[in-house]
Amino acid sequence: MNQHPELEVGAEDEPRPRRRDKEASKKAILEAGVEVFSLHGYDAATTKMIAATAGLNEQLITRYFGGKAGLLLAALSAYIDEEAQNEGYPDAADSVEGEIRQFLLHRHRRLLELQDFMKVFMPFSMRDGDIRGQLETIVFKGAERVLERLTDLQARGLIRADANLEAVGLAIGGQSMHISFHLRVGTTLDDRYLRTLIDEFARTLARGLAPTP
Repeated sequence: MNQHPELEVGAEDEPRPRRRDKEASKKAILEAGVEVFSLHGYDAATTKMIAATAGLNEQLITRYFGGKAGLLLAALSAYIDEEAQNEGYPDAADSVEGEIRQFLLHRHRRLLELQDFMKVFMPFSMRDGDIRGQLETIVFKGAERVLERLTDLQARGLIRADANLEAVGLAIGGQSMHISFHLRVGTTLDDRYLRTLIDEFARTLARGLAPTP
């Protein structure tokens, strides 16, 4: 009996990859899962296809993730962790409009990078409660940053005191997903026009948040 199944590939006549430790194997499977799910969709993807792409034994998917559904959730969880640690967020802006705009543009670039990934998981929000809850985390997690910035601007008197900033932050997070994912993949609008929508949304929302003269 092979003591190192992670060294095996699906077929005996295929070359065996170099030794991988557990974490490296899990990472390879996660990356292969996202790739195969993106190309074929979750339903058509098989663990055999994922294992072949990763260059690892198919049994490792069950061992590490409990099967295809577990791998899907693990990939989503890894994305949430990556999003929480995402660097490159811009410094604070001097205006409410500027803060909202730069958040939306930052997320616009990020969602372009993750477009294929999100195509895989978004349909499951319609039919799976667990995944729907995690997708809500993805949509609104980034709003924590803009909420913190808007709170500082409110303390400086640049936002009316009665504004519900928690609701505003969630609205901005949802609008980000709508413009930068749904409209990007579901319409023929080009990137220049989507950025125009971001500018107009930031401008209009900032006016609504302004203190009453």
